Amino acid sequence: MRLTSSKYTGVAVALAFCLVLSASSGAQSPENQAVENLQAKLLPEVLILLPENSPVRLNWILPPVDRTVLETHLHDRWFSVDAEGFPWIGLDGRLLINPLKNYSAFLPEYFTGFTHLENGALIISTAEDFGFIAADQEIDYDPDTGYPVLGYQPLAWLPGKVDDPGEEMVSRTMYRGENCLYFVVRKTFPEEEYREKYEVYCFKPGAGQGDGQTDRSSSPGIPGFVHVYTSDEPITAVAGDGEQTFIAHGKLVLLVLPESSEPEVFYDHPADIILGLDYSREAGLFYATNYSVGLMSQGAALEFMQVPYPGIFLRDNSLYVMLSEQAAILQVENAGFLKQYNQASRELVAVDGVKVSGGLLSLNFTIFLLAAGILLLLVLVDVLGHQFPGQVKTVWVLMVFLGYLSLLARVFFALIFGLSPGRNGFFLLIPFLVVLAYLISGRKERIRN
Repeated sequence: MRLTSSKYTGVAVALAFCLVLSASSGAQSPENQAVENLQAKLLPEVLILLPENSPVRLNWILPPVDRTVLETHLHDRWFSVDAEGFPWIGLDGRLLINPLKNYSAFLPEYFTGFTHLENGALIISTAEDFGFIAADQEIDYDPDTGYPVLGYQPLAWLPGKVDDPGEEMVSRTMYRGENCLYFVVRKTFPEEEYREKYEVYCFKPGAGQGDGQTDRSSSPGIPGFVHVYTSDEPITAVAGDGEQTFIAHGKLVLLVLPESSEPEVFYDHPADIILGLDYSREAGLFYATNYSVGLMSQGAALEFMQVPYPGIFLRDNSLYVMLSEQAAILQVENAGFLKQYNQASRELVAVDGVKVSGGLLSLNFTIFLLAAGILLLLVLVDVLGHQFPGQVKTVWVLMVFLGYLSLLARVFFALIFGLSPGRNGFFLLIPFLVVLAYLISGRKERIRN
């Protein structure tokens, strides 16, 4: 399939324009750009809570891109950060963009993922193997866009093989670890309904030759894959350092150690599925759900960022967060400082999916709840105290009860999912709509004596 130049050039130009705009409108030092408030709302859908007077700082690495620019790129979006702190964005499985350096390039074949190792090496995985960019090859250029086509050098076949009759390999996904790579092999059994098997392998420089199942992985100087874990439950994320491995089964995160025969429960998220993990000994274990970003330790966690569909990447002690819908990237400097605030109870964390104790968010919720309840009561008293034609009175009484029912629903969801201002907010809007409708039309329908 040929790729049109306008499709990709528009993205690159938009990203570059946002960078120029941010540089000209805010020739600010990182200190001036840092958000130091306890609670900061960077975008309408992004809320961040940080301790006051802490060394944690926020910086825009890549400003938000107009959503319409990315509408034609419906496939997954990847991002990674190189050793210099420059972000790389992958689109449509072929295009690589470094917006800060205004650099774009194609890969000769479709990739299923890419990441930078600690030493800055860019590793790319395809459906069959993984490898790196060959710097010494002659560069060709795409005839449609003029972008250079990078030379891809496979390093090893992906792990996984069919062990039992009836098995079929569905996918093999690469995850980044600290000085290592993890691969999750997903298998299905078509003859057995709903049965799947997941295998986790680790590829670590300096490790043994592993199971020796592949030709390339058993070549001299190239380590093999070490089998880490097998489960029939879906695996949603993996991270670790080759010695301790963290594996997410939906809301549950397990810790797998080489010397232990059984994995142990590391953390059980009470609300959301863990879709991303990244770990370093210095900073700790960070995670991402569909709605938030947090930091976890044994049996405890802190969610400090509410953001839709985030991607995370940990480089040294800085956490990079990508807003996938806008291709924007934030840097959380000294992110490891936050792990001292991890709590077994989520009462203190005022972010999505959390119960809130104190703070502006909790105060606003209580005020709106009380105001809505009082206004509905006044409407109910006014309706019951006057005559209306036909069944109009009954209709308004039912509308008031609908308003109270929505308040109860909002309280119920707050107890389960927390006080996120963006999710389930329409439940709090219904009572005010009922009151407004009565003031506009309901009072006019009263029969005066």
